[in-house]
Amino acid sequence: GLTGPLTNPILVKEFRTRRFGRSHWILRMIGGCMVISLLLTLATAESVSDRSGNTGMIGSILVVLQMTLLILLTPSLASGLISAEREAGGWQLLQMTPLPARSIIFGKLVSVMWTLLLVLVATLPGYLVMIAIQETLWREITYVLITMVITAIFALLLSATVSSMLRRTAQSTTVAYALLLGLIAGTILIWLGRDSVFTKQTVETVLMVNPLATALALIKSPGFAEYRNLVPANWWILGGACIASLLLLLLRTWRLMKPQ
Repeated sequence: GLTGPLTNPILVKEFRTRRFGRSHWILRMIGGCMVISLLLTLATAESVSDRSGNTGMIGSILVVLQMTLLILLTPSLASGLISAEREAGGWQLLQMTPLPARSIIFGKLVSVMWTLLLVLVATLPGYLVMIAIQETLWREITYVLITMVITAIFALLLSATVSSMLRRTAQSTTVAYALLLGLIAGTILIWLGRDSVFTKQTVETVLMVNPLATALALIKSPGFAEYRNLVPANWWILGGACIASLLLLLLRTWRLMKPQ
């Protein structure tokens, strides 16, 4: 009776017990990201001064920084959403509550997504300086940010789905990292063989599933600027993967909520 109608108890529980859930850890992470972004902003200004307005390299560094943060943080935060509860015996307590599976999933996913969005926001100053220096970049940077948000949602849903399939947190974390790194690093290996082993069309088709390559192509990074058809194909592919992962996660959670 003391729980409000719009309050999700799972969300409150996750913020109180999850890694980086406490406000002081979130503030430290945001502060660190802002410091890195401001240092890259300074590098942007110096690059513009020395190279007559060419900010492509600094934009590439910002993209790689954001993607690295997403790949490193998301599995560590989301791969134990379900498996950690099952491993520690807390899932039996959730089964005894009147909460439906969708409420449990919503609370757990939002707790991680909030942290990821704060990290993305903390890395924005460099982009803002680039737009202030070259106003023509606002469209490309907007598309890059859309790609990053879709990538964060995809990585979160994929890691949570893996967590619902495996009982051990260590196993789910390893599998989640392997899938994400295989998706990004594996397709980059194909890109390294461009114009020698693989044709441009083959490389472009493979890179359509790679959000890092899509963001680098949008920012006109050297070596990726020629692949102009990655958007919106990458958005559709990742969006479909997000829907499939969410449906599988809901189905798996609904089955786990049944009495054993």
